[in-house]
Amino acid sequence: MYEQILVYDFILEEWSIPKKTKNSYEDLELLIDSFPGAMIITDKNGIILDLNEPLAIILLKPKKDLIGTPAIDHLEDHAAKSRFEILQKVVQKKKPITFVDYERKRWWKTTAIPLMDNKGDVVKVAGYIEDITEEKEKEKKRLLNTEEYYQTLIEQSVDLISIVDETGQIKYHSPSLKRMLGYDPKERKNRSMREHIHSDDIEKLQIIFKRSLAHPDHTINANFRVKHKDGGYRNIETIINNQIDNPLIQGLIIHARDVTDRERSRVEIQNQKRYLETLMNSTSEIIFTIDKQQKIGIWNKAAELNTGVKQKDIQGKTLKQAAIFDNISEIEEYITDIGLSKPAFLPQIVVKGQGYGKRLWDVSPSVVKRDGSPTELVFVCKDITFKDESHGKLIPGVSYIISDTILDPTRDLFKSLLKQQWNGFYISRSNERPEQVFTDIIPHFSVISSDRSNKDNISNLNDLYEKISSFIRENEKPVILLDRIDYLVSLFSFHDVLNTLYRIADIIKQKQGLLLLRVNKLLFTPEQYAFLQEEFNKLPSREIQHVHLRDDEYSILQYIYEQNQKNSLISQKHICNQYSISKVTSQKRLEELLGKGLIISKKQGRSKFLYATEKGKELLQRHSIL
Repeated sequence: MYEQILVYDFILEEWSIPKKTKNSYEDLELLIDSFPGAMIITDKNGIILDLNEPLAIILLKPKKDLIGTPAIDHLEDHAAKSRFEILQKVVQKKKPITFVDYERKRWWKTTAIPLMDNKGDVVKVAGYIEDITEEKEKEKKRLLNTEEYYQTLIEQSVDLISIVDETGQIKYHSPSLKRMLGYDPKERKNRSMREHIHSDDIEKLQIIFKRSLAHPDHTINANFRVKHKDGGYRNIETIINNQIDNPLIQGLIIHARDVTDRERSRVEIQNQKRYLETLMNSTSEIIFTIDKQQKIGIWNKAAELNTGVKQKDIQGKTLKQAAIFDNISEIEEYITDIGLSKPAFLPQIVVKGQGYGKRLWDVSPSVVKRDGSPTELVFVCKDITFKDESHGKLIPGVSYIISDTILDPTRDLFKSLLKQQWNGFYISRSNERPEQVFTDIIPHFSVISSDRSNKDNISNLNDLYEKISSFIRENEKPVILLDRIDYLVSLFSFHDVLNTLYRIADIIKQKQGLLLLRVNKLLFTPEQYAFLQEEFNKLPSREIQHVHLRDDEYSILQYIYEQNQKNSLISQKHICNQYSISKVTSQKRLEELLGKGLIISKKQGRSKFLYATEKGKELLQRHSIL
């Protein structure tokens, strides 16, 4: 009876039922029997010593038939074993244990309480058993509704949800597997996830899998190539989360997304970028970009070779941080004017190269715009340092004859003069418009043509004289580039053309202008060309009349010039290989050519490359090598 009182106290405390008095238990038996919960007292071996009426009703036997029998005899096998183990734990630990189990198609919550004697030894165990089936059913219904909700989300998701165990075996695939990789989820269940991973990605999968197992609850991102049922591979982006210890999951959750198109676009952009970089790095022209913050972006191979400054060392730096441009203020002013949509003019850029003197770049800038606003400037440049050094200073009032089979060097000289504030008049047989040739400073322009319908055309020698004389009178510092006078000679007599050029040269002298005549001597007779040479000055250059070279030195000079024409970089090592001579011998030959001003050595990075000077080219021409 004493044990029932202890259990009674426990029940009253759990259910917050007030006691009548501490010592008044006359109606205790009746109260316990009428209590909705089941109560039982056993010895420490599980023999029933007492129980209340509700429990007897549950067990379907009278109380008198139950007392004195083992409690496990009246339970289903699975419940009997687990409850006996709990009884033993209560006796050993001497502490109450609450547990939930399923028996007789009902859910039961049981609290087992140890009852001890005066020595502290457990002599009996009291149990309070509560039927929680209704509560469990409600919980199950709530869980079912939740599962249905999330199951619907998963089934409708474009992304793939998978669960794999710690061995990599697939336990679950969402239906989107069919849409993504062509497989039915059932045919992949209980198969290894490695089966369709690209062989080159297996090692990465193993590393990621091992890392995920070692870090529960951590999220790891990884991309894999996974085989589609059609035989091709898809680029799959995955997010892996270790839920091995979660009893509801007991595996790795893998959230996967097909990023094949995105990856293909990324690769295409990278390939396009490499292609453009290859184009920029294969050209002999110097290309670099500056953004609105005056930071340098592109810095191509030609810029590296010309300055000795690597792209990685200058990219992202501002003009001042780069400390390579000598006329920073002019470049900054140009950038500011462009940003304000003001007329802008940029003279030649002066660059301080590493390991050698200053470089002079002829520059053609262009603007990159987004949404109508300038965002970046692209500079396409030519190194004209050696062109500038190839002849002496041009003298105002003098007319010069330039013998060259190609027009570009003469145009470069003309552009250089325009950037030095000379006013230019470009006369050519070519029909190309000046804006196609001159990107920043557009000179006055006329075409030599028999077509008289265009008033800007020059159709006769009188037109030629009048247009040039008018331009010279109206402009300060006039410079005239007259190209292809051979066409005039084909229309009129050489004598008449020469007389007209005399008259023009006289005006040039009076107004302190410059006249540049580009001629191809192959289009004139030797006598005609001799007349031109006699009457017009050659570009000032070093004297070559007394330069004498050995045959092997001429050969080396010719080889260097030919490689220059091909935009090939030529070093002393190339000379050694080309002529099968030692380094010492090649050094002697090159020193001869350098000392006579026929070649120059230009340091680019750690290497030195060789170039023929104008003096060297003229010497080759004189000896009929060109």
